Amino acid sequence: MAIIDAHVHLWHQDASRYPNKPWVMGELPDIDGTAERLIAAMDDAGVAWALNVQVPWYGEDNRYHRDVLKQYPRRFALLSVLDDLESADAVERLERQVREEHSVGFRIHFCEPGRREQALQGVFDPLLAKSAELGTVVQLLSWMEDLPAIRRMVEAFPETVFVIDHLCHADVTESPPFPSAAPLFELGRFENVYMKVSLLCDLSALDYPYPDVQAFVQELLKHWPARRLMWGSNFPLIPEVRTEQPVDYRRSLELVRSDWPWLSDEDKEWILGRTAHELFGHAVR
Repeated sequence: MAIIDAHVHLWHQDASRYPNKPWVMGELPDIDGTAERLIAAMDDAGVAWALNVQVPWYGEDNRYHRDVLKQYPRRFALLSVLDDLESADAVERLERQVREEHSVGFRIHFCEPGRREQALQGVFDPLLAKSAELGTVVQLLSWMEDLPAIRRMVEAFPETVFVIDHLCHADVTESPPFPSAAPLFELGRFENVYMKVSLLCDLSALDYPYPDVQAFVQELLKHWPARRLMWGSNFPLIPEVRTEQPVDYRRSLELVRSDWPWLSDEDKEWILGRTAHELFGHAVR
């Protein structure tokens, strides 16, 4: 099975060609997020293709992604952004992105004001229903305090596929059995929920190979099957970490591929590619 990076971000600093806008978490980072940089890293590490999680700084403007695909076909799928999730035409815009942009779904950013309350109140329900109809995913940039809202959506829409980013920013610095993560572990029993084993260097409070993250993932696998987990690098933001050690793309993969000997070969196959392939592989073109 090919190795797939289930979480990357692509952008270009040429704002005249690819204009961006401010977001609640700041301006577009002054970091090289080009496909050329990522392709070189992927080729060096042996990664076949990646899911481009569109950045909110671009919103629904997918021009850079389209230009990248012209130069690097079959290397990226698109997870898109919907502006104004609560607007009356959001469902139509999702349909258009899936039909015209071949998007595999859209992302809800719970860091944006009011998103948790909207999820609890059912504001996104038309989009969740449409996502199931289209066979796409609803991806969630979320934190542990958002889990009640996520649980409500997951239970209300069992035919909709949900993907939680970055281990839901769990506190991996706790000792096993990680009591604050109990609601996240409980979600593992729902077959329509997947999670990304990503942003590991930033979640950890320790140096590589991040023993606190390793302990957390070992506990996670008691509750979540590996077939609903997938690795992602979070390129190009992996150097922006709280640890003192530098982190590079290849090592973010080797952490899971080589430095977790307690993972079975089958678990590695799912986490490093098979899960992402089953969810998104149809959109690689």
